Amino acid sequence: MGNEYKKYLAHKNRTCNRKDRLGNPIEFRLTFTEWKQIWEESGHADERGTRLGQYCMARFDDLGHYEVGNVKIQLSSENFREAALRGHACHDKGKKRGPLSEAVKNKIKEARVGMAWSTKSAREDDGRKRPLTEEHKQKMREYWDKKRQGR
Repeated sequence: MGNEYKKYLAHKNRTCNRKDRLGNPIEFRLTFTEWKQIWEESGHADERGTRLGQYCMARFDDLGHYEVGNVKIQLSSENFREAALRGHACHDKGKKRGPLSEAVKNKIKEARVGMAWSTKSAREDDGRKRPLTEEHKQKMREYWDKKRQGR
Protein backbone atom coordinates (compact mmCIF):
# COMPACT_ATOMS: atom_id res chain seq x y z
CA MET A 1 0.00 0.00 0.00
CA GLY A 2 1.45 3.40 -1.00
CA ASN A 3 2.30 6.14 1.44
CA GLU A 4 -0.26 8.52 -0.11
CA TYR A 5 -3.03 5.96 0.26
CA LYS A 6 -2.10 5.44 3.93
CA LYS A 7 -2.42 9.20 4.50
CA TYR A 8 -5.80 9.16 2.77
CA LEU A 9 -7.05 6.30 4.96
CA ALA A 10 -5.73 8.01 8.10
CA HIS A 11 -7.62 11.19 7.18
CA LYS A 12 -10.76 9.23 6.41
CA ASN A 13 -10.56 7.34 9.72
CA ARG A 14 -10.07 10.55 11.72
CA THR A 15 -13.51 11.74 10.66
CA CYS A 16 -15.32 8.72 12.12
CA ASN A 17 -17.75 9.64 14.90
CA ARG A 18 -17.07 13.37 14.54
CA LYS A 19 -19.65 16.11 14.35
CA ASP A 20 -19.49 19.53 12.75
CA ARG A 21 -19.88 22.71 14.74
CA LEU A 22 -23.68 22.44 14.59
CA GLY A 23 -23.64 18.88 15.90
CA ASN A 24 -24.31 17.12 12.58
CA PRO A 25 -22.32 13.96 11.75
CA ILE A 26 -19.36 14.48 9.38
CA GLU A 27 -18.93 12.03 6.51
CA PHE A 28 -15.80 11.58 4.43
CA ARG A 29 -17.15 11.39 0.87
CA LEU A 30 -13.92 11.89 -1.07
CA THR A 31 -12.48 9.05 -3.09
CA PHE A 32 -8.73 8.54 -3.00
CA THR A 33 -8.44 10.01 -6.50
CA GLU A 34 -10.44 13.13 -5.55
CA TRP A 35 -8.51 13.56 -2.29
CA LYS A 36 -5.15 13.25 -4.05
CA GLN A 37 -6.18 15.62 -6.85
CA ILE A 38 -7.25 18.31 -4.37
CA TRP A 39 -3.89 18.08 -2.60
CA GLU A 40 -1.90 18.09 -5.86
CA GLU A 41 -3.80 21.07 -7.27
CA SER A 42 -3.15 23.02 -4.07
CA GLY A 43 0.62 22.69 -4.51
CA HIS A 44 0.99 21.79 -0.83
CA ALA A 45 0.84 17.99 -0.94
CA ASP A 46 4.35 17.72 0.52
CA GLU A 47 3.57 20.23 3.27
CA ARG A 48 0.72 18.35 4.98
CA GLY A 49 0.61 18.35 8.76
CA THR A 50 -0.44 20.11 11.92
CA ARG A 51 2.78 21.96 12.69
CA LEU A 52 3.49 25.64 12.08
CA GLY A 53 3.72 26.32 8.36
CA GLN A 54 2.05 23.05 7.35
CA TYR A 55 -1.27 22.64 5.54
CA CYS A 56 -4.47 20.72 6.17
CA MET A 57 -7.68 19.94 4.35
CA ALA A 58 -10.49 21.94 5.93
CA ARG A 59 -14.21 22.29 5.34
CA PHE A 60 -15.72 25.67 4.58
CA ASP A 61 -17.00 27.22 7.81
CA ASP A 62 -16.49 23.82 9.54
CA LEU A 63 -19.83 22.63 8.21
CA GLY A 64 -20.92 19.74 6.02
CA HIS A 65 -18.99 16.74 4.80
CA TYR A 66 -15.55 16.21 3.34
CA GLU A 67 -16.59 16.25 -0.31
CA VAL A 68 -15.67 17.96 -3.56
CA GLY A 69 -16.73 21.60 -3.39
CA ASN A 70 -16.76 21.76 0.41
CA VAL A 71 -13.05 21.45 1.17
CA LYS A 72 -10.07 23.75 0.89
CA ILE A 73 -6.36 23.45 1.66
CA GLN A 74 -5.18 25.99 4.20
CA LEU A 75 -2.54 26.49 6.86
CA SER A 76 -3.24 24.27 9.87
CA SER A 77 -2.65 27.23 12.17
CA GLU A 78 -5.33 29.21 10.32
CA ASN A 79 -7.78 26.30 10.54
CA PHE A 80 -7.17 25.96 14.27
CA ARG A 81 -7.46 29.73 14.75
CA GLU A 82 -10.82 29.83 12.93
CA ALA A 83 -12.13 26.99 15.10
CA ALA A 84 -10.92 28.69 18.28
CA LEU A 85 -12.54 32.01 17.33
CA ARG A 86 -15.85 30.21 16.80
CA GLY A 87 -15.49 28.36 20.12
CA HIS A 88 -15.48 25.02 18.28
CA ALA A 89 -14.19 21.86 19.94
CA CYS A 90 -12.06 20.65 17.04
CA HIS A 91 -8.90 19.95 19.06
CA ASP A 92 -10.43 19.51 22.48
CA LYS A 93 -11.53 15.85 22.43
CA GLY A 94 -15.16 16.74 21.74
CA LYS A 95 -15.59 19.14 24.65
CA LYS A 96 -17.51 22.18 23.49
CA ARG A 97 -15.99 25.44 24.69
CA GLY A 98 -17.96 28.57 25.29
CA PRO A 99 -17.29 31.76 23.37
CA LEU A 100 -13.80 33.18 23.82
CA SER A 101 -13.26 36.43 25.68
CA GLU A 102 -12.07 39.48 23.78
CA ALA A 103 -8.71 39.25 25.57
CA VAL A 104 -8.18 35.67 24.34
CA LYS A 105 -9.27 36.61 20.81
CA ASN A 106 -6.75 39.46 20.80
CA LYS A 107 -3.97 37.12 21.95
CA ILE A 108 -4.83 34.70 19.15
CA LYS A 109 -4.74 37.54 16.62
CA GLU A 110 -1.35 38.73 17.92
CA ALA A 111 0.03 35.19 17.86
CA ARG A 112 -1.09 34.80 14.25
CA VAL A 113 1.01 37.77 13.24
CA GLY A 114 3.96 36.04 14.85
CA MET A 115 4.41 38.55 17.63
CA ALA A 116 4.83 37.52 21.23
CA TRP A 117 1.98 38.48 23.52
CA SER A 118 4.31 40.80 25.36
CA THR A 119 7.35 42.16 23.57
CA LYS A 120 8.10 44.80 26.21
CA SER A 121 10.10 42.52 28.46
CA ALA A 122 11.52 39.04 28.56
CA ARG A 123 9.49 36.36 30.31
CA GLU A 124 9.30 37.29 33.94
CA ASP A 125 9.26 33.72 35.22
CA ASP A 126 12.77 32.95 33.92
CA GLY A 127 14.42 35.43 36.29
CA ARG A 128 15.76 37.75 33.56
CA LYS A 129 13.26 40.61 33.79
CA ARG A 130 15.28 42.56 31.23
CA PRO A 131 13.76 44.27 28.21
CA LEU A 132 14.41 42.59 24.89
CA THR A 133 16.75 44.61 22.72
CA GLU A 134 15.75 45.53 19.19
CA GLU A 135 18.68 43.44 17.95
CA HIS A 136 17.42 40.39 19.81
CA LYS A 137 13.86 40.93 18.55
CA GLN A 138 15.18 41.13 14.98
CA LYS A 139 17.17 37.90 15.40
CA MET A 140 14.07 36.18 16.74
CA ARG A 141 11.99 37.41 13.77
CA GLU A 142 14.62 36.17 11.31
CA TYR A 143 14.81 32.80 13.07
CA TRP A 144 11.05 32.28 12.96
CA ASP A 145 10.81 33.49 9.34
CA LYS A 146 13.39 30.84 8.38
CA LYS A 147 11.48 28.21 10.40
CA ARG A 148 8.23 29.06 8.62
CA GLN A 149 9.93 28.76 5.25
CA GLY A 150 11.27 25.34 6.17
CA ARG A 151 14.97 26.18 6.09
